[in-house]
Amino acid sequence: MRTAVKTPLKRVLAAAAVVVTLPAQAGLVFDFNNGNQGWTANDPHGVLQAWGDGVLRIADGSSGDLAAVAPTSALGNWSAYLGSEISFDARNTNVPVQNLDYWSGFGTITLRGANGVTLVVDAAPGDDPPADGAWKTFSVSLTEAVWGAQLASVLADVAYFEISGEFQNGIVEITAFDNIQIGSSVPEPASALLAALGLLAAGATARRRA
Repeated sequence: MRTAVKTPLKRVLAAAAVVVTLPAQAGLVFDFNNGNQGWTANDPHGVLQAWGDGVLRIADGSSGDLAAVAPTSALGNWSAYLGSEISFDARNTNVPVQNLDYWSGFGTITLRGANGVTLVVDAAPGDDPPADGAWKTFSVSLTEAVWGAQLASVLADVAYFEISGEFQNGIVEITAFDNIQIGSSVPEPASALLAALGLLAAGATARRRA
């Protein structure tokens, strides 16, 4: 009986050895530790501030909504990120709590495909940066349930990507961004397959004990 179980287990382990060599599906990460990494503001509505402390700072420059605009290096084919998410950290850097007059545009993410289709989703509905200036993480899933049926066609060739930082009614705020990630929940093929192989091995062991 040991021989009957031993062969499947050996095959599982051999497959695992091959799986661990598969490349991971890495997402895009911008931590701003070495400058603004190509990110800009949607001038004149947003004004890019001098880089410092490893964060991206954008000041309100007009009555329009300020936004962080992604560099060309962040654009292109995002098809592999379908089903994952976009996430970012943000904080209110300069508006005292007693002066806050919230604006609903904060956290709105805009994606425009090379096909001309523009999709807009609010990653922070009713949830603006804390008045105390603390960092907060916001995220939104890259799924058709959230973005609509045309998401896949837009992700096939993303031509424009921005995150609105407008949280105050008035031309006063400065919003800080950090740790902008695209595809941050994409599982690594090696991890996912190893987990499945682990279940197979556990099942084989259980059968042997039975």
